[in-house]
Amino acid sequence: MKATALTLESGPGGVVLYGSLRNVGESPACGAAFSAELFDASGQSVGAGVGGLLVRRFFRLADGSGTAACVAPGDASMTSLRDLAPGVAPQDVSRVEYWCNYWSLDVVPLGSLEPRDVQTVPHGDGASFTGVLRNELGVPLPLPAVAVFPLDEQERPLGVALAEGTEAVPAGGSWRFETGVVENAGVRVAAFPTRGP
Repeated sequence: MKATALTLESGPGGVVLYGSLRNVGESPACGAAFSAELFDASGQSVGAGVGGLLVRRFFRLADGSGTAACVAPGDASMTSLRDLAPGVAPQDVSRVEYWCNYWSLDVVPLGSLEPRDVQTVPHGDGASFTGVLRNELGVPLPLPAVAVFPLDEQERPLGVALAEGTEAVPAGGSWRFETGVVENAGVRVAAFPTRGP
């Protein structure tokens, strides 16, 4: 996994990190987790956190024992780590060290969950996003949820807006969503499901 963009900003509980990554390997990265540690100018650690990488494609374990969320070769992924460093401002961070852990599993494609027709809805204090999540997995999706990342012209994530459903989406069904409000709408967006089957 290779990080293509990282963004630090202030959040209610301290520094928030948004990351954009791509699988530059030749096999799916399954159950991938992103870890980061923040350091100040003196080299002292001022915060750390770990979170999962979001994916749009899902896989079935080849032995039939279950499913896996994997970043396929060439696919992009995103993550957000919140409350990394309470009381620390982004300008106090001089260095970020990150690493990714994942499993290399024997998997076969199951299908995709890709938010589509994402539209920006302006608000006085920012913007929210609407769209449709279609379940193309062939199995029910118990509780749908999405994350929409507004991006700048260099495709750097500027924040994340979330939406969660309350009812299962059957195979072949769809869920219309509207996220919460973020301050910066960006110039384009990247949207991912945050839950799988």
